[in-house]
Amino acid sequence: MYKKVRIDQCGYLPYMKKRVTFVSEQPVHFAVCNSTGKAVFEGVAEKRIESKSAGEVNYVGDFTEVSDPGVYYISADAAGESDHFRIGLDAYDGLLQKSMYYFYLSRCGMELKGAAGVFSHPACHTGLGTVYGSGEKKDVSAGWHDAGDFGRYTTPGAVAVGHLLYAYELFPESFRELLGIPESGNGMPDILNECLYELKWLMKMQFPDGSVSHKLTAFCHADFIMPEEDHDQFLIYPVSSMAAADFAAVMALASRIYRPFLPDFAREALEKAKKSFDWLLANPYIGFHNPKGSNTGEYDDECDMDERMWAAAELLRSDNDSL
Repeated sequence: MYKKVRIDQCGYLPYMKKRVTFVSEQPVHFAVCNSTGKAVFEGVAEKRIESKSAGEVNYVGDFTEVSDPGVYYISADAAGESDHFRIGLDAYDGLLQKSMYYFYLSRCGMELKGAAGVFSHPACHTGLGTVYGSGEKKDVSAGWHDAGDFGRYTTPGAVAVGHLLYAYELFPESFRELLGIPESGNGMPDILNECLYELKWLMKMQFPDGSVSHKLTAFCHADFIMPEEDHDQFLIYPVSSMAAADFAAVMALASRIYRPFLPDFAREALEKAKKSFDWLLANPYIGFHNPKGSNTGEYDDECDMDERMWAAAELLRSDNDSL
């Protein structure tokens, strides 16, 4: 249900600033209630903010002085009730695991069930993709859905995996908890299990010469429907130098991270990274723009030098003989 009362659903540390935002055309009188329904604080949201991008007017209130540990909710006659939230030093406990679970819920091409709860749905987008401008078809199933659409984009996907792999490399002790994904308990940290699902899809986006498709989407964004209801033909769009560079970088990084767990996969990742880097050396900047009428994400960049540097750095670190 669409709520007109917005708070930090993760919670608040006792002495941090605490704000509540209302969707309203006028100031809102509100109460902070504890778990028994007793109002422990009353205030007025008087700070007006016009949110043009959301097409709404917001009023913001402050309840910083509420600091006793416990579970609370916001109540306002003009806007209804907020979700329940926690105030306490443990407010952010489990947030890392919940954030990681988001990636599992974004998986494409497989049935989500069990721990997925209300987000369960049948497998989606399992058909072959069509190489743009030709009749060639190719298996490009799996990967993660992008932001709010069902497309899968090489550059954002590679960068997202890169951040997760760096997080694991720097703080492996923080990723020991099982996430409850299908691969949990297989002897490999779940953050690596989840990244592997995206990495294997990324490999499908590489062409034999080392070039890499910029994205895999339908010609236009789908309506607001469940993913399994989207039956538009997915297109494997033309290559870009940014996609090849990001691909080379994350594959070189993955080869280092997965070596202790999946040595065969690590070797394959490194070879694919080298092939794409060789392609980069032989080709100048190649940008990307949607063909006329297409409205899926572009993720273009006017310069690819930062992507090339990332690829070179990761190849130097993972395999000194590669450059």
